[in-house]
Amino acid sequence: MIARFGGDSLSDYLQNISSINPAHFENAVKDLQTLHKRNTYLIDIKLANLTYDGKNVNFIDVDNRVRIDPKKPNITKFNITLCYTTTKLLRVLIPDFFGDGSGSFSLGPKTDAEKKSYFKVSDEYAFLLAMIIATSKKDDLKRAFYGRNVGVKKNREFHGVMNNDNQSYFRNWIQAHVKPKFHSNIASILRDPYEYAQKSSNPPYLSDMLLFKGSMLKGVCRNFWVNSSM
Repeated sequence: MIARFGGDSLSDYLQNISSINPAHFENAVKDLQTLHKRNTYLIDIKLANLTYDGKNVNFIDVDNRVRIDPKKPNITKFNITLCYTTTKLLRVLIPDFFGDGSGSFSLGPKTDAEKKSYFKVSDEYAFLLAMIIATSKKDDLKRAFYGRNVGVKKNREFHGVMNNDNQSYFRNWIQAHVKPKFHSNIASILRDPYEYAQKSSNPPYLSDMLLFKGSMLKGVCRNFWVNSSM
């Protein structure tokens, strides 16, 4: 599930190749579902923590993961990358982040257990961001991602990647790579993962929402995107 020799750095690979086949994320997102069912969360999913072997994307650098087990109390310490989360998620998962701002944070097992849905959605949001960047050939979609107002300073609010200004780009991606009945779910995660975690009752796993068959459709999908709305 977790690759020690899982290929080249995905981030480095994308420096030379504009995008990869979305289907190559399928095993990784299924592995993520398995971890979540075991109450384990990777916490720091990002391009730099993914590798690519030409067929599959793999997770690396997972020492940061959180395992929630109320029957075996333990103290959890983890780091999180700012541009792969949001201010509201940080306030829930790491309440002292806006205090001393240290690199690692400790939470008690009871507190962790109460936040399982937020840990799950936090992983899924970060996975989506990495997948969108790695599978998008359109420069405008990449600009929409990197051009969002991400506040890396702790006195600024930073929200979900999708907003009213760039939503058309993300809707195009959703139309191509998400099962139709889950379009609104993915849009909600991209807009505000905190709100999605708070309001969703027993939400589906990300692996059940993504569409891998037909992900590489081109001309037909492009015409469909232009004339469709979610």
